[in-house]
Amino acid sequence: MAEIKTDLGAWFTRVQKGASVKEVLEILDEFRRLDWSDNDRAAMAKVYLRVLEKVSSATPAEGASSELAETSDGPVWYEKM
Repeated sequence: MAEIKTDLGAWFTRVQKGASVKEVLEILDEFRRLDWSDNDRAAMAKVYLRVLEKVSSATPAEGASSELAETSDGPVWYEKM
């Protein structure tokens, strides 16, 4: 396990193998506790955002209804001005 703590590539692989949003977030919770440079954290952010996008588009959001997704409240505040 000592290798995983210091090997950023191993962390990327773990995140990319995450099958659900919950699993990816659990891995990131382990990752964030360790001492990483700003560049390492930025690289992980890019990876996990891509993975979350892929995983969340493959599985429907929990508790989301299609009716809410289709409704529109009209223009946003800056379009009304």
